[in-house]
Amino acid sequence: FIKPANKLKACPSGVVKEGTHANLMLLFSDVKNKTMLVETSPVVSMESEYRAFINKGEIVGLKHYSGSFELFPDISIIKNMIKDYTSSPISYTLDVAITDKNDTILVECNDAWSIGSYGLDEKVYIRLLIDRWKELINVSNNKS
Repeated sequence: FIKPANKLKACPSGVVKEGTHANLMLLFSDVKNKTMLVETSPVVSMESEYRAFINKGEIVGLKHYSGSFELFPDISIIKNMIKDYTSSPISYTLDVAITDKNDTILVECNDAWSIGSYGLDEKVYIRLLIDRWKELINVSNNKS
């Protein structure tokens, strides 16, 4: 899997099969900066995906959104992700997957200000947004 390293959506992201130079060239055919840095990672077989909603360092909701709902993530691993994310905003989500080896892995993090509710209780969802908005306003006011 390949994606831009330094700039969000600076180029397409996707899976490039090993040894297929033509596929790589096709993926980046419209990119003007042919010297941009990219990140690569191995393709992982994700059997199930969940979104963990985090507010003030606590999991306040967990919603299944892809794959088998019968496979459940390891909550202790998610709690360690929260603990390790020391520069996190006050409210955010962690998208986690359960692999074909039954491992719980991080897929991505998302700022609470740019997420959907995925069926999370509306009061919990609004609290996430309000807390994050207050944090954004405070940061903005402190910079002026």
